Amino acid sequence: MPTGNVTQSGDIALLHRDLCNPARTVDMVPGIKNNTLISTSKFADANYISIFDQEEVNVYDANTTKITVSRGSVLK
Repeated sequence: MPTGNVTQSGDIALLHRDLCNPARTVDMVPGIKNNTLISTSKFADANYISIFDQEEVNVYDANTTKITVSRGSVLK
């Protein structure tokens, strides 16, 4: 928690989106106002690509999306 306290996750729920598993499952954490934790590693495991910028995260299906980069990565 942001306060330094430790809490256990509660229930596991399913996102109401057309997603492949395991990306569709989320952990619910009691005590957090918006208590749905989404795992970017679950999205990677389900063959999705996440792109982060200053304002948001966009997730794409790697099977149907082509991403072109103009330079090499700055971190791996």
